[in-house]
Amino acid sequence: GNTLHKDIIELRLSRAKYLLARGFNLSTVAQKSGFSSAGYFHSVFKKHTGLNPAEYARRCQAHDARRKDDLT
Repeated sequence: GNTLHKDIIELRLSRAKYLLARGFNLSTVAQKSGFSSAGYFHSVFKKHTGLNPAEYARRCQAHDARRKDDLT
């Protein structure tokens, strides 16, 4: 049993991960994910994933680059 607040945070983080993986900038991701500020988004993201949002985005881009290399 998660609380409603935790469920909402998880939904917002899921949306944020999707947007970060597609190259959206951090302030846009924070806004489109429903966080009240970029600073709050950053702290919640780091707390729940262990990575800051920029590092997560870099890892996604690196992963995509490796996948593309594997296909050629």
